[in-house]
Amino acid sequence: MTIVTKVIQKRQFAAFFVPAYMMMHHHRAEHWIVVSDSANVTIDHDTHLVTENKSVYTPIGAVHALESPGKISMELIRNSFI
Repeated sequence: MTIVTKVIQKRQFAAFFVPAYMMMHHHRAEHWIVVSDSANVTIDHDTHLVTENKSVYTPIGAVHALESPGKISMELIRNSFI
């Protein structure tokens, strides 16, 4: 069982021309909510298109990346669970 002790919420923008890079967090999980446009989300080598008003959860230790596939900047809300 995981006990969440702190939640950090940030609103972020991602430009379409920024390439995705894989990352991994040892001590936090993340929940991303796409506010506008869409996002290509890769979690442990599985890629999914997440559209506006949809969300995705990234568990602790998962290798993941996020990028905007469109020609406009993507806006998202990132919740980090520490």
